[in-house]
Amino acid sequence: MPKFLKLTYLIALMGLSTTQAFAQTFSGIQSEVLSLFGKTVNVISVDSRNPSIQIRPFLIPRDKTFRGATRDPKLLAAVNGCYFSDYVTFTPIGYLVIDGKRVSKRYLGSGIGFLPDGSVDFRSVFNEKTNFESIYNHFLTAGPRLIENGQLLVELRKEGFSDPHLDKPNRRTAVGKSGSIFYMVATMERFSLSEWAMALRQIGLDEAINLDGGSSTGIFCRDSLMLDPRSHIPVGLGIFSAEDTAG
Repeated sequence: MPKFLKLTYLIALMGLSTTQAFAQTFSGIQSEVLSLFGKTVNVISVDSRNPSIQIRPFLIPRDKTFRGATRDPKLLAAVNGCYFSDYVTFTPIGYLVIDGKRVSKRYLGSGIGFLPDGSVDFRSVFNEKTNFESIYNHFLTAGPRLIENGQLLVELRKEGFSDPHLDKPNRRTAVGKSGSIFYMVATMERFSLSEWAMALRQIGLDEAINLDGGSSTGIFCRDSLMLDPRSHIPVGLGIFSAEDTAG
């Protein structure tokens, strides 16, 4: 049985239900706390075509924390971003483009591309050999892909990942979309990748990519730091006020 069919079967078998514990909306951005598998999950959603916002990755200097970065008055919401090399150099791993400029280049995992009209593309990156800065203003890679065209999908080796620990239960962060609605999702609860994919599908995502997690897990929504990373992270993914943001 294909893996996505196994995962879909598990959802039906477990009778997964979603409980909303908290929700608020501002500037078109909705922040919710849901219960999935009996675990608390933080969800931020926004229409990516909203002309008053811009979604893009951003760098966090070594002398600044994720908490410090959230004090930027232009930043409305954010999660931690891509993987990085180590706790000394904090070099981003993967293909990263900010404001049309390539910051790092490695064809690994899957990526999210952001276009000027608010469109968001989810696509494979491993072995693709494409200059993404020629296509997207902003581009971020991580992985693996969790949902593709509504089907649950977790294929680590096909995306170039070889670390077996990546699939073990851990704190998780992900991004995804359903139509034009873009989602940022994070939890301090421990999910395997398959469980995480099922939880995201239950929320309603048709596309989703796993981001860095574990001690890097962080999520923020206007004046509320719901989850604070336990270590420095070099890259975040944010929803910014377009009125005050260049790029």
